[in-house]
Amino acid sequence: MTEDQDGPGAGRRASRGQEAREAHPHLLIVPILHTEAELGSEGRNRRADFAARHGERDWAAREAAIGRYWRDVRKALLALPIDFARVRLYQDSLPDNADPDVIVDRMAQNDSPNHRLLLDLRERGATIMGTESLALLLDEYRLIKERRATPEQLRASLLARDRHIAARIADTLSDDEVGILFIGAMHDVARHVDPRIEVALLSDEAPRNARPDRNSRI
Repeated sequence: MTEDQDGPGAGRRASRGQEAREAHPHLLIVPILHTEAELGSEGRNRRADFAARHGERDWAAREAAIGRYWRDVRKALLALPIDFARVRLYQDSLPDNADPDVIVDRMAQNDSPNHRLLLDLRERGATIMGTESLALLLDEYRLIKERRATPEQLRASLLARDRHIAARIADTLSDDEVGILFIGAMHDVARHVDPRIEVALLSDEAPRNARPDRNSRI
């Protein structure tokens, strides 16, 4: 038997083949915090409610903390030692039946640090993916707008959305790719992710006074 068949080279080829068989996708979950500007009228309502309970100074401190959080997240993501051409970006509330780039461009113009970061990552080669079911988003929106949502209905809505997001990631993320999911704190997508996908959390160090009320919608 020749060296090519039974020597160091053969061992290396076996190792490369084994690595190929063991390749699997990775998903990095990034908790998101909403600023007043990106929430529009809902943001103004939240500010009024928060300020009535805690004062305008605490609201300003909260917004400043959120700003610092997003600067830290941006720094961490841009420093990742990965080829961003192999990265897919998944975003809370970004429907999967429309052009995601158009929506993200518009949200970035509304001074959303979350969506500005998506643009920064896109410029480095990442692909923005439609992520959520529009029908599920609209159903939840109607429940909240009509003020008839019970806690059980909201939990069921979040569960349905989480399952859809997890399925969307499983359907679109290849074995040699990295997914980055920007998702609200009330969600638990990781519980439903395909077992072949290795999941990690970027950080759970969101500023305490910037974290959402557990009874609020994210």
